[in-house]
Amino acid sequence: MDYLKQFEDSNRLNTFEVITQTGLGKEGEHNFYIGIDALDKKQKSTFFKGLQSVIDSQNKNRRKNSDGFVGFDPAVTVHKADLTKFKNLIISKK
Repeated sequence: MDYLKQFEDSNRLNTFEVITQTGLGKEGEHNFYIGIDALDKKQKSTFFKGLQSVIDSQNKNRRKNSDGFVGFDPAVTVHKADLTKFKNLIISKK
């Protein structure tokens, strides 16, 4: 979540809304949905590139036996209407 805070500060943005979906598996799997509606096209592109870099670094440096894999697909867009169908959602500001 450090990347989100750094991106907010460097772009003078309001706090991101982060929705966490828990309870997806026995080993603590979960999804994060980040509200990026307020970003313009250039900011979204920069955000996605930076997030992908952070995720690649996490996956490269993870402990194979204990840390999970982080996945990200910038082509997948989830709208608020879709979120109403999901269970186990926790909304927070990061």
